[in-house]
Amino acid sequence: MRKADAEDVALVKAYLELPVLLDVLELNIKKMKEADFKLRHIFELQLKSIQDEIIKAAAFCWAENEAKGN
Repeated sequence: MRKADAEDVALVKAYLELPVLLDVLELNIKKMKEADFKLRHIFELQLKSIQDEIIKAAAFCWAENEAKGN
């Protein structure tokens, strides 16, 4: 059995954290839609932008994990 290096640990950490971050962002987006304040749409757009970046990072992380055979 091979020993996990720092890169492997980072991939596993990201693999576990990214879905949680996506869930939290989705909940925040839903709350923004229900909120009643003037700049709601700006906040909602920013959250969706962050969500898109996390999805890109997650796809990269999952592809790296598959390439390593984990």
